[in-house]
Amino acid sequence: MQLVRTISDRLLLLLLSAVVAFIALFPLERLGVFGSSFEGSSGYVAVYFGFPILTVIFAVLAVRFGPRPLPVWARIVGWVLLALVFALGFIG
Repeated sequence: MQLVRTISDRLLLLLLSAVVAFIALFPLERLGVFGSSFEGSSGYVAVYFGFPILTVIFAVLAVRFGPRPLPVWARIVGWVLLALVFALGFIG
């Protein structure tokens, strides 16, 4: 049971890191971090290079500095937040 909880916690942190990285891409792309928007290629660079790099950075920080194991309230809030993101992003 401890192994399932550990894997579930890491998966939750990885998915939340991906959501945060995706949200962080928008202001960074507007600032021109990934290239000039005049060229029209900054969106592709943000998605193909920026998103994976930001996801890894946020996931490593979350796993490194997050409490082990995650408290029950953090698990519930995290999975509910992911369900809302899924519902708004894919269904709505």
